[in-house]
Amino acid sequence: MNTIFNTSDGSVWFRMSARELASVPVWKGNRVIDMAHVLQIEESILSIQALDTSPFRIAQVINDEHKFQRFIIDGQHRAMVLRNYFSTNPSAQDFSLIVAMCTFDREEDIIRCFRILNNTKAIQWKEDPVMVANVYIQALVQEFNRDRRRPVLRGGRTVKPFLSIDKLRECIVAKHLHEWIRTPEEFVELARRRNSEMLVTLKSRTQIDDSQARAILYNFGLGLDATFSWIS
Repeated sequence: MNTIFNTSDGSVWFRMSARELASVPVWKGNRVIDMAHVLQIEESILSIQALDTSPFRIAQVINDEHKFQRFIIDGQHRAMVLRNYFSTNPSAQDFSLIVAMCTFDREEDIIRCFRILNNTKAIQWKEDPVMVANVYIQALVQEFNRDRRRPVLRGGRTVKPFLSIDKLRECIVAKHLHEWIRTPEEFVELARRRNSEMLVTLKSRTQIDDSQARAILYNFGLGLDATFSWIS
């Protein structure tokens, strides 16, 4: 990594290969991609190198397997232009682009950073399903991730009783939560009540498996419900 400089928010600015950047997946908490906007970018630039007008923002996280994962959290439409370019021009010469990368411990920190980055942009936080999902997820995280060392809601793949934030986000969007009248506070109260009911049921059983025992240990049973039936 050829570091250009570091900024006070913890970001490392450096140059990354455009081909490598094109392969970095977009963070699942990002807004729904607007293909019309992608086309608009493609038609407005004089050359593919012109995508370097502002840095691409990348979040780096350590997964449960202690491996680094990178996701684009700002610049996804320009990244799509890159992918399209190299897909239609496989022998095109590579070049470098400026990237600002910050390392995060938890998914909620990425959500917070994303909101700060996009605070002045025309994003419909009350209408975009993914943006709405992030607000509800942030409320759940504040309620259940009380121990920063042992979060029960986690990014990426998880094992029971831990709850995957990625799968939770997909479920919230699929169930059209953005059309609900229920507030994030009411949603958290519903989750809290359902979690308590699940734990009471588990504690009343004479035999439980390892994941159920961990649910009791962590005081968190929602991750045992693979169908997310408590979201209604």
